[in-house]
Amino acid sequence: MRKSLFVILCMLSSAAFAQEGSRRGLFLRPDTTFAVRHPYRFTIRPHVGSTFGMFTSQWTTEEGAHDYSLMSSPVIKAGCSVSYLGLTAGIHRDVRELFGGTEEMEFNISGYCSVVGGEVSYSSSYTHTMSSHAEGKTLWQLPLSGCHTRRFLANAYGVLNPRRFSLPAAFTQRYKQLRSAGSALIGASLTGFRMDVDVAQLPPQLTDANAPYDYAHHIIYVTANVGAGYAYNWVLHDNWMLHASYLHCLSLYHYGEIAFTEGTVPLGHRVNHGGIVRLGSVWDNHRYFGGFTGTMQLQWMSHTPLSIFDFYVSTQLFFGFRF
Repeated sequence: MRKSLFVILCMLSSAAFAQEGSRRGLFLRPDTTFAVRHPYRFTIRPHVGSTFGMFTSQWTTEEGAHDYSLMSSPVIKAGCSVSYLGLTAGIHRDVRELFGGTEEMEFNISGYCSVVGGEVSYSSSYTHTMSSHAEGKTLWQLPLSGCHTRRFLANAYGVLNPRRFSLPAAFTQRYKQLRSAGSALIGASLTGFRMDVDVAQLPPQLTDANAPYDYAHHIIYVTANVGAGYAYNWVLHDNWMLHASYLHCLSLYHYGEIAFTEGTVPLGHRVNHGGIVRLGSVWDNHRYFGGFTGTMQLQWMSHTPLSIFDFYVSTQLFFGFRF
């Protein structure tokens, strides 16, 4: 995992240099009737947004299947991103911290040039709600304390039509899309999830003899995936653009385990796949810009004895300027 993370971080760092190389003709130049590069080097982008995560599992025993959902409370976040050429770094904090509330946190770094791009993000949450389901009905739902979830997401994209379709126009606003265009995508992703549980703080509903999480201390999974998809930038007006993209991924590598008091149980692998959905709108008036973006990260993991569906949504409303 460390080696994969190092490779992705190197790719993101090289995106800024790729931007400069593209300007000097070292890479395939965009068709300037479809997309143009802004002449500014620096961008500052304050933003507000929200994140929401849901981790659902199906625990299969001799007595049948038990369905559970763990939902992190929606986090309202505020932060700022700073860009130099194609490399962007930003940090977001839960606004409830202003009132001495929580320890929720999210960090991300991204880089995009005409041909490749990607982002790395990390989030941490302590506020959750857990529910149990059977035959499509909710048996119980309650706040859960003593649970800490962490997510690591790293995504990389390659564009097959870089002359007409611009990734930076959608994600970092380094370019401006002048005419509508789309492109097939290839990509890779690395996903990690860890849930640590303080059993002493669990409510009685989870510590009775029938609950499969009686003595679970943590659940871990890591997957490395490759995929393909399609993206489209739709120019509505001189200053307005909509973006939509989807990348479907299949796993090449996985690791998973669930730890109990008596020992650790590996999660046997059958098939893993997932998807990345991105939607956005951008207003770009040369020096100033603003817009909205939304990202949905989906992961289906069919294991034995625990099958997992992980769903994570991040939205952002931003306004920025260049210099």
